Amino acid sequence: MKILYLIQRFLPYIGGAENHLHQIARRLPSNYETSVITFGSQDKKYQVGKISVRSYQGFRIHWGTGFTTISHGMLKDLLRMKPDIIHAHTYGFAHTDFASFIGKMKNVPFVVTTHYDRSKADEISKLLLRELYDNVIGRMTLSLANKILAVTDYEKKFLVSKFSLNDEKVSVIPNGVEVDKFRNLPDPHSMISRYGLKKSRVALFVGRIERKKGIQYLLRAASKVVTEFPNFKILVVGPDWGYQNELKKIAKNLKIENIVIFAGQLNELDLLKAYNLSEFSVLPSLGEATGLTILESMAAGRPIVASRLPTISEFSTHEKDGILFEPGNSEKLANSIISLMSNQKLKEKLIQNGKIISEQRDWSKIVKMIIDVYQTIIH
Repeated sequence: MKILYLIQRFLPYIGGAENHLHQIARRLPSNYETSVITFGSQDKKYQVGKISVRSYQGFRIHWGTGFTTISHGMLKDLLRMKPDIIHAHTYGFAHTDFASFIGKMKNVPFVVTTHYDRSKADEISKLLLRELYDNVIGRMTLSLANKILAVTDYEKKFLVSKFSLNDEKVSVIPNGVEVDKFRNLPDPHSMISRYGLKKSRVALFVGRIERKKGIQYLLRAASKVVTEFPNFKILVVGPDWGYQNELKKIAKNLKIENIVIFAGQLNELDLLKAYNLSEFSVLPSLGEATGLTILESMAAGRPIVASRLPTISEFSTHEKDGILFEPGNSEKLANSIISLMSNQKLKEKLIQNGKIISEQRDWSKIVKMIIDVYQTIIH
């Protein structure tokens, strides 16, 4: 069976949607032939394991949920290709919309995993464009889909309500985690030495450094935590999306710049070391599609402290497998961290139950759900 995937960016770029597609495509059985259409700085072909990738250079325009890339070469090849299923990732991008129309024209089943971004536009003009897109192009794209996949129940309910979709047309295929990768974590000694973390109790944040990730609330909470635990440190791992300098100013004003370490984006080995040296992970986001960091922390045997968001509450229960707090509330975040650091029995319970959650979300189980979707559509 030939599956053609489309996505705005793909490996080596790493993001939530990109990781989701890669983890599924690489695990499909040998009788599945997988290829990916994506966009980059130049036209080129390359391999990611068994996955054939074709990247197109195009031009960027404002479209749907933001800027998107359009390529004449991509459209030409999409019309020429003869896949058994077209599967686009991410709602609101031109490649998804064109794929839905071409799939209909060529009578090829079309699947879309929406990864729907519910963040609000920051300008009235963008908000109006988004509403216009949703009500015309977006609604048409979803109506043409043979199957719509959401990554959470929360996302599914939103899509069904907003676009008046048949409930049976939308299924949930959640994000997963590579459990095996986190079973035997590498020795973190080199990283402990690099960042001066010997005898420190480390809270780990992994994600993009941007305002909506809520790191500013973690810093404000840290100013209280450090009075209880003087050896408390925060290790921030992830690419700077234009907010790191602001966070450094906040840390300086709070007089905690010596306990906050910005490590940048780490390679896979160093990321595993970061999980190993940490005592727990913190995800103080104002919004999350799933919260991959939480699943990774659970698989690594590290407790989590996270915002009580609808998408996170779907799989994490307060004081059972994680500590959940009100988003944007630094005081409650500080109290949650202090409570966790002070209670070894609670920590052990969260670790044990968290591992059960991560096992349930192993990618080997998720890929079986995708295969069922493909088989149902074809037959």
